[in-house]
Amino acid sequence: ASGLELVELSESTKKAFEEGIRRGTFPPIMSYANPVDLSAQVTSDAFHEALKILLEDPKVNGIIVITLHHTPFVMDDVVGKIAAPAYEKRKPVIAVDIGATEMAQEIRARFEKFRVPAFNAPERAARAMYALAYYGKFLKEHGLVEAV
Repeated sequence: ASGLELVELSESTKKAFEEGIRRGTFPPIMSYANPVDLSAQVTSDAFHEALKILLEDPKVNGIIVITLHHTPFVMDDVVGKIAAPAYEKRKPVIAVDIGATEMAQEIRARFEKFRVPAFNAPERAARAMYALAYYGKFLKEHGLVEAV
């Protein structure tokens, strides 16, 4: 509804996910169409590797990551595993941990400490991504930045 679009991922990104499945980094039931779905079998390390792959895709301008703190293979280190690749690229990464439980609130607070915006619902994260895109377009149109 905001005008943002899900792009088709590049062939190199798709191949990187295929290779990750072959190596066992990603579960074989994952979907690497956009949106990428790592499945409920995801690990903290898989979040990390998937984010690194997606951030390299020249078609991807921003990423919304929905963590699954309640799944059996996601450990407490998931926030750091997601925040680390987010620092390496100049593309926005926004996190979502759904719910109002104490654990969900703690995960979101930890993302915020790593300077990764975090929301309790995907819709709120999408609105934030739209605001970033709109602001970037504004800056570019007014000559305040060269490229966004």
